[in-house]
Amino acid sequence: MNWEKLRPDQMPEAIERSGGLCILPLGCTEKHGAHLPLGTDSFEVRHHAEQAAALEEAVIFPVAPWLGV
Repeated sequence: MNWEKLRPDQMPEAIERSGGLCILPLGCTEKHGAHLPLGTDSFEVRHHAEQAAALEEAVIFPVAPWLGV
């Protein structure tokens, strides 16, 4: 369940369904060469979070930008 797609009234049910399990994906924006977009890490971590939530019910929070690059 993507947190940003839930209405406020849906949040209690999402927390109950997931048993309180949340995923906070961390991504960064950086150069990966001329052939890839700057947000590659964020795109990949979101994809992996969605795959994990398909196996185990979880609330996926928006990708948090890693600023240490």
